[in-house]
Amino acid sequence: MIGAGLVAGCSGSSTKPSATLTSLTVDGARTLTEGESVTLSATAHYADGSSQAVTSGVSWASDDVRIATVDARGVVTAISAGQSQIRATFNTVSGTTAVRVNAAPRSVSGKVHESFPTESVAIAGATVTAVGADGATVSATTDASGAFTLNLVPGVAQVTVAAAGYETATTNADVTRGTVSLALVPVLREVNESFDYVPYPGSPTPVAARTFRFAVHHAGTLHAAFTNSNELASAQADTCIDVRDSANHVLGHTNGQYDNFPRPIDLIVPPDVYTVVFTSCNVNGYSNWRPEDMTRWSGEVKHPN
Repeated sequence: MIGAGLVAGCSGSSTKPSATLTSLTVDGARTLTEGESVTLSATAHYADGSSQAVTSGVSWASDDVRIATVDARGVVTAISAGQSQIRATFNTVSGTTAVRVNAAPRSVSGKVHESFPTESVAIAGATVTAVGADGATVSATTDASGAFTLNLVPGVAQVTVAAAGYETATTNADVTRGTVSLALVPVLREVNESFDYVPYPGSPTPVAARTFRFAVHHAGTLHAAFTNSNELASAQADTCIDVRDSANHVLGHTNGQYDNFPRPIDLIVPPDVYTVVFTSCNVNGYSNWRPEDMTRWSGEVKHPN
C-alpha cells in the first residue's frame, strides 16, 4: 500500500474551527497500477484561512468503481486501466481528485517461425525484444519449439526479432489478447541442390524419378537441369523435367529430344513451395520405350532462399 502524506495548516486538530468551512481538498497518489492501493486524505479549509486534516465524518465515493474503488477510510484500490474521480464529502462540502490506473503487465506468449511459405518451421534461439505500450522494454529468447514469454501491458507493442541466418524484423503487434505470432525471412542466398548418378551396380531397384521439394522465401530465378549421364546418349530423349508450385500447377516442363537431355528450365518465381522432378518419361511416344533407371543420371536445382 502506498502511503499519502497529510496536509494540515492548523496543527491537525480534530476540533472544528469556528470559521465557516469553504472547501475540501483531497491529497494522495494520483497514478496507480492495477492491483495497487493508496490511502487518500482530506483537508478542510476555512474562511479565516485556517485548514486541518479531517479523519472522521468524511464520506468517500468513486465515480467509476470498474476502474477504482474507495472504502470508508479513503483507501483507493486500482481495479482496471482508466481514470476515476474520487470524491470526499465533509459537512456537505466536497473535494475530488482524479486517480489514473495503468494496466499491469501480463504474460504474453508467442512463437517465432519462418515466414511464408514454410510457416511450420520453428526458429529456436531467436531474440525477441518488445517495447510495450507503457514504454517498458522486455526481451526473451525462443526455446527449441520457437516459443517465448514476455510480460507486457495490453496494447500495441513494437517487437523486434533477430536470429542467426534470418533477416531482423520489427513490427507492431497488438498483445492485448495475450498471444502473438512472429515470422522471419531467411537471409537471401542461392541454394544449389544436386544429385549424382550411382555407378554400376548401383541400386538394386530402379529409380523412376529424382524429386526435390523446397521453399523459396525470396522472389528470384529457379534453375533446373540434367548435368550428366552414365547411360547411352539415346536414352537422354527418355527424360523430362517438371516444375510445379504448391497448388501442383505445372510451371515448366521440358523433355529430351533425340540424343539430348531436356533443355534446362529457368523461371522467375515468387515465394512458395516448389517441386522439381527429374523423371524417366515417354513424351515422344516410342512403342518400345521402357523406363530408365534414374540412378544413372545426375542433375541440379538452384533457387533463392
